[in-house]
Amino acid sequence: MRLNASSAYYPDIKVLLITIPLISAFNYYLTYTNIQFNSFLLLTYAIDTIQGYIAWLSVRWTILKLDRNYPYSRSITGRIVIQTITTTALGLTVIILLTELVSWIARGRPALPNFYTTDLFIISIWFLVINAFYVVLHFHKEWQQSQQQHEDLIKARTDYIMVKLGQKEIKIPFQEIDLICVNQGLTEILTDHRTVKCLLTLDSLENQLPELDFFRVNRQLIINRKVFGEFTKLENGKIKVLLSADHEFNSAIISRTRAPKFKRWLKLE
Repeated sequence: MRLNASSAYYPDIKVLLITIPLISAFNYYLTYTNIQFNSFLLLTYAIDTIQGYIAWLSVRWTILKLDRNYPYSRSITGRIVIQTITTTALGLTVIILLTELVSWIARGRPALPNFYTTDLFIISIWFLVINAFYVVLHFHKEWQQSQQQHEDLIKARTDYIMVKLGQKEIKIPFQEIDLICVNQGLTEILTDHRTVKCLLTLDSLENQLPELDFFRVNRQLIINRKVFGEFTKLENGKIKVLLSADHEFNSAIISRTRAPKFKRWLKLE
């Protein structure tokens, strides 16, 4: 199961909508020694909080973009380093530009020097904390998915699929299936000793197969882990898979978008 952008880091939006105002308040406590509760304080606090929201949204947008172009499966260390550097730099840039804009509008001059010597240092630490939050949330989601997959396998009551052939139904154990493909518009289930044609779609069959053992390569092919031989990385992030089974399909191309999921599937135990 691949998480979409809206749910990939849920409930990060709810958490940070509450957390960022608290961060702004804590920053005030660290920065100012003589805080007076008045309308000016409320105004500046509101402006700082809004700036924090804008900077956070830019960070979140960058993280989602990295998920598509530089996923964790490519290199965990490289991803974390690139994410931390780019999001912190972008977040600080947003804060600086917005602070300078507000300062010029309100005071007609640049921001105070202590903003660059003190405030930015404190803010940069918060960006590191936000990055750590997203990294932990990512791996927590992956762990949840892995647990769910194992639970689904445990709950499964059958280790076979039933295929209707004419007036009778054939029982085909999962372990006998090499691959399932679409050939001339008809679905074929290939085992090591026979080929069974059926009217079921690949989508329907995919839902009956254990994710631990089977992978949907593309719209026309599902393979069993046992026939996987090796894979080669191609340009543009694609993967060429070589199959060990003696069938018409001895290789297949996995698209760039499905390549990360394929690599994760290989690591399932």
